[in-house]
Amino acid sequence: MARNGGTGILIVEDEPLVALGMSVSLEKAGFKVVGVCSSAAQAYESASRLRPGMVLMDITLRGPTDGIEAARLLQEHFGIPVLFVTGQADTATKTRALAATKACGYLLKPFSGEQLTDAVSRAIDPGAWPETGVVQ
Repeated sequence: MARNGGTGILIVEDEPLVALGMSVSLEKAGFKVVGVCSSAAQAYESASRLRPGMVLMDITLRGPTDGIEAARLLQEHFGIPVLFVTGQADTATKTRALAATKACGYLLKPFSGEQLTDAVSRAIDPGAWPETGVVQ
């Protein structure tokens, strides 16, 4: 997925203002946002219809299914890369998220627009960056 509008990014975030800020930051940096949703069910439906190149996934979502399980399902059914964007800083949640999925990063809130776009760029093309491990 490239900044030229390629396949696009699906944002899964239950806080509308956070989702809007993410969308604006990504689009200003040249990324294409193909959709925004707030629950695992919406994410699954949107991913099946839109086939995004990447999903930015919050861990705390509306509804009974959390972002970790939603990410696992999206990867299992569609092979879509997932970058977690979350306020969940505890080690247990991070370990669970990274063990249950093949996440391409874990970005902690709050983050700046620049930190978000850097994390997405690293996830898209990890070979273009020095090896630093999981995006934090």
